[in-house]
Parts: sequence; C-alpha cells; structure tokens
Amino acid sequence: MIAFLVSCGMHLLIYYTYFRYSQRYAYYFVWGLFLCNILFTLHHYFNLPYLLELLFSTCLGVSFLLFSGAIFYYIFLSPLLIFATKEQYHLLMPSIRYFSFILAICAIFYGLYAGLYKKPIIKNIDVPISGLQKEMKIIQISDLHINTLTRIQNLQKMIQKVNELKPDAIMLTGDIVDSNSHRIEEKIMLLKNLKAKFGIYYILGNHEYYHNTEEILDLIKELGIVVLNNTSTTINIDSTPLINIIGITDLSGEKMGFLKPNIKQAILKGNPKVPSILLSHQPKVLKFIGNKKIELILSGHTHGGQIFPFNFLVALDQPYVKGLHLYKPNQYIYVSQGSGTWGPPMRLGSTSEITYITLKPQE
Repeated sequence: MIAFLVSCGMHLLIYYTYFRYSQRYAYYFVWGLFLCNILFTLHHYFNLPYLLELLFSTCLGVSFLLFSGAIFYYIFLSPLLIFATKEQYHLLMPSIRYFSFILAICAIFYGLYAGLYKKPIIKNIDVPISGLQKEMKIIQISDLHINTLTRIQNLQKMIQKVNELKPDAIMLTGDIVDSNSHRIEEKIMLLKNLKAKFGIYYILGNHEYYHNTEEILDLIKELGIVVLNNTSTTINIDSTPLINIIGITDLSGEKMGFLKPNIKQAILKGNPKVPSILLSHQPKVLKFIGNKKIELILSGHTHGGQIFPFNFLVALDQPYVKGLHLYKPNQYIYVSQGSGTWGPPMRLGSTSEITYITLKPQE
C-alpha cells in the first residue's frame, strides 16, 4: 500500500510539473507510466513475456528519472523565490522546467544504453589480509538478477570472462537468481561452467526469498556450487588451512520468517587459526558483527545506487553504497555495484562489475 501511494505521488508530480499544460495525450502517457509501474510487480508471480517484462521495467526507470527531473526543477527554482523579482521568476521558470525535462530525457536514454549494452567491467582491487600465509585471487559476482530479461549470450560471455581470469575461488554474493527457477532453469544451469581452483561459493540475497527459495538452492547445489547458509568452510592448500569462507543467509530472512541469518553459528564453524572472509549480501551486516574478527566482508545489494540519484536513498539504509572500506583496523568491507541490474535495465552513475580481488598477506 505504501509503495502504491508513493507511486501515485510520483506520477502526480510528474504530470503537474511537465504535462498539465499539454494536450490530453500527455495525461494518458503519465497514466500509462503509472499503470506499467503497478504491473511491474506481476513479474514476481507470473512468467511475463520478454517484451512485457522489458516494457514494465523500463517504465519504472522512466518514472523515476522524470520524478527526479521534477525534483531538480523545484530545487533549481527555489533560489529565484528568494533572489529574483516576480517578473524574473515567471520569465525564467519555463526555461528551467524545459532544461530539467531535457536533462531527464537524456538520462533515460543514456541509462538504457548503459544498462542494456555496456558490459560489466573487471574491477581490480588489492586487499591486505592479516594472518594470510599465501596470496590468493578471488572473483566476486553479485546481483546478477537472472530473470526473463537476462540474455543467455551475455551470461555466457560473462562466465567466459571470469574463467579467463583463472581465479582461485569465486564468491556469488546474493541476488544471483531473481525468478522462479523453473522459468529460467536453462540460464541458471550455465553457472556450472564457472571454474575456480578451490571452488565456487554462494549465499542468498533478498530477491531469492521472493521466489521458490528451496528449489533455487537445490538447483545451485546440483551445479557443484557450495551453498553457505549460516555456515563456513575452510580452503586448504596442501592440507594446510589458508582462509575461512563464511556465509550467512540474507538479513531479510528475519522479516520473511525462514532461513534467518545466524552470524554467530556461521563463524563458530570456521577455523579460528586462519583469517576469514564473510559473505553477506547486505553491507548493513556491520551492525551485527560486534567484536567478531572478520578480515574481509564481501557484500552487494546496493548496485552502487544503480540509477542516480537513487544512491542517496540507498545511503539511508546501508552504511556503504560501493567500493572498499576499512571499517575497523585490519578489517575491510567491499560492496560490489553488481554484475546485473534490478528493475529498470538502466545504469546512471554506476557501473556493472566483476570484481577481481587479490588477497595479499599483510606485511
């Protein structure tokens, strides 16, 4: 109900700001946008055809950017209320409205280009790990959101790119699947082609909870991928333990009432004599870490904001939006911008990424 009311408010503002003096077709355009926004929610329950899914999700992004343009219009307009005369205000107001509208349209087209056609970049980072005995190279893939819109050839190219990097391990940090597994099984099965010397590790994101979660987990396990639901495993080299990989279920499990996260249980199953990597879909897991020693946390969820200025809203909910951060001495968190997109197939002010992380023994 809250989302419905917010959507109503957004579209009323769009209409009032840009279209109230236009022809009647503009009314139908805004009404159509609103309707498509509402119908977008159906993709959780039905296997929508590709074109309908693309239409509904794109309209979600169009609405957000037109709404953002309207907000910027009123921000640009506000100094005139203070410093300009009444005549100057009414003279400049149409130009500012036109400018904000053109800005929003440009953002829509660039966002679609970046979301649909720009491939994930390889983001290289080095992280010093206290207690690590040997350098290790890992890949983080997050927020793929495999669904109806996911193109098989794009997924195949991404997997090929990952394999060419020859990682020691691959971490899949949630929201990898975003549809009922029966509808997209062919696409999920492609993940079995990922190759890593010491294995591939998977945790749940919040979006897996919206679908047939248990069946998704069963299918992932069938691919030979290690699912870490509040547990951990230790990577060994020549029978010598090197590093713990700890995984928890998503924080949304508390709200959903099943597969609730249990950090304490997951950590206790690790080897206390070696450093640890924690896989947690949401960066705000930091609130629950306390004094537990975790050398590196790998998260996603935020998409780096995905579409500017949504990053400002993300920052209200999560401690970090993207990138590598030192949150305690010798303890780091890395927040991936994600390898795919959610909702609108758009990117603005963010970049899809495959994260190539070199873990280095701390000197």
